[in-house]
Amino acid sequence: MKFQLLTAVTLFIFSSTAYTGGISCPAGVAILNEDQAQQVFTELKELQNIPYKYVVDGCDVRAYLGAKHLYEKAKLKSFRVNIESYPSMFMDTPYTFEKGVDFFRHSVLAFCSQREGKLTPLIFDISFFEGPVSLDQWQSKLIDPKFIRADKFEVFTSSMFSLDPNSEAKSEQFSRNDLRCAESVRDRFMQEQRKIERGSLPYGVGRSKEVIRIGICD
Repeated sequence: MKFQLLTAVTLFIFSSTAYTGGISCPAGVAILNEDQAQQVFTELKELQNIPYKYVVDGCDVRAYLGAKHLYEKAKLKSFRVNIESYPSMFMDTPYTFEKGVDFFRHSVLAFCSQREGKLTPLIFDISFFEGPVSLDQWQSKLIDPKFIRADKFEVFTSSMFSLDPNSEAKSEQFSRNDLRCAESVRDRFMQEQRKIERGSLPYGVGRSKEVIRIGICD
């Protein structure tokens, strides 16, 4: 991927004035056109050290490591979009025995795009989509009224420099402790992904598998 060219033609946001469903494009986040966004998506999808197929957990780590890769290689600054829903959300996937996964919170890397004169979030959910999607497309895929009725539903943004989506820290660098945690979780989940690639798909949709993470970052 021609990161030098991409960086040269990328604009940056200097104000948070664009809203889509209550979500703004934070200051400083890269604005990508359609071709640039697909290039970035493809670059991230081809990374071999991020467990995109282990979908029952690890969305925060996938987003964090992808953002770090882009920032350090091309100075492309992204942000995180988080979605919470109760009872739960559901996504179809070939990477579980049940061919689906449910969860209460999901986090993804995001940039911004300019459409019809407005700045809007652009979602990079590589485990579940084949390219960048709008916030509305992402939400409608997650919140399927045929599957659930969401009594509680919230979408909010957070910094990509921290693994904690609730963190209010305004850090401008990826911390050594967060990175150590992300890499430890990644390595453990890559072991699970190799089982998936061998055909040993994980049973148990959603949160029941997250016990694998316990103690990794303590």
